[in-house]
Amino acid sequence: MKIVWSIIMFLLVVTSHNGWANENGGHDGGGANLWSSSPGEVRAAVEWAIGELRENHAIPGWGPTWLFNSLPFIRASTRDFPETTRLGFCMSNPGSCYPDRFKRFAKPWDVIQMSSLELKEDGPCPAPGEKNAAGSVSAFREGADLCLSIYELSRTLPMGLKAQVASVLAHEYVHLLGFGEPVARAVQKAIVENFGLISRTDGSFLAYRIVSGVSAEDFTQRAILSARAGDMSQAVFYLGQLAGLLTLMQEMLPDNVNDRTIPVKNPDLFTRVDYLLGQMIIDLEDLVKRVPRTGAEEFSVEVEKFQIRIREFVSLLERFLAVEPQGN
Repeated sequence: MKIVWSIIMFLLVVTSHNGWANENGGHDGGGANLWSSSPGEVRAAVEWAIGELRENHAIPGWGPTWLFNSLPFIRASTRDFPETTRLGFCMSNPGSCYPDRFKRFAKPWDVIQMSSLELKEDGPCPAPGEKNAAGSVSAFREGADLCLSIYELSRTLPMGLKAQVASVLAHEYVHLLGFGEPVARAVQKAIVENFGLISRTDGSFLAYRIVSGVSAEDFTQRAILSARAGDMSQAVFYLGQLAGLLTLMQEMLPDNVNDRTIPVKNPDLFTRVDYLLGQMIIDLEDLVKRVPRTGAEEFSVEVEKFQIRIREFVSLLERFLAVEPQGN
């Protein structure tokens, strides 16, 4: 599939920059013309969405940007589905969740490129019971054929095109992980409705996305797996990445409850968040220092305990940021 995907990405780059994106394809303001984006604009949006997964771009370096930043909203939108308890984490880290199906530490791009992709120009994608499918897969499993319809996606206004393409791709990616239509629709809806927030990079909301996107849990999971495989140096490396993440979190919170640039509405909750974050950084440093005197199994148990603390902290942080301003 690597050859197929490399050809597709080449064609996307060429066709999205050869003038198609400047076509005057139905950009009228009256709403009577459904064809709101040109094929070139759609191809450019597809190139962007797939490109970020392929290159693993992130803010500030821990996962594909648009998918990674969507995870808090995905988690919130799928809470009613018992099988999706860790869906956000699994979408970002399929290799950790499904080691029997994917290689160790596999990321979203590793899953998606297992499929062949058809960019359908002349109509909707084939989907039972769906007349206007913008995307589809041939089966709810990895390696299934993947279709994206340039024809259907071009019905989207240019200003909403990235949101639409990203949400459709995420919908189909959820199917490739094995989930059915209700979960895929919930994920798609979460991205479309929150894309303005997903695209932001400011202040406390960035911090919320990073931690709520379960990066911290990802690093602890990788450290545990590395330790159990006997690779303690790699385990320590992942804990170092986690320390950097927690330090970034600390920098992005207000300096104190009287910080005028980001006024705190709930000082008591802020104090708890600030204290727990600082304590976790100290305890993590101590854990790393004890590695030379700690066996792999004991180390794994200690990291698992730390992972539980991170989950509790994320829950508290979400409560705090739910009522706080989220930047300018």
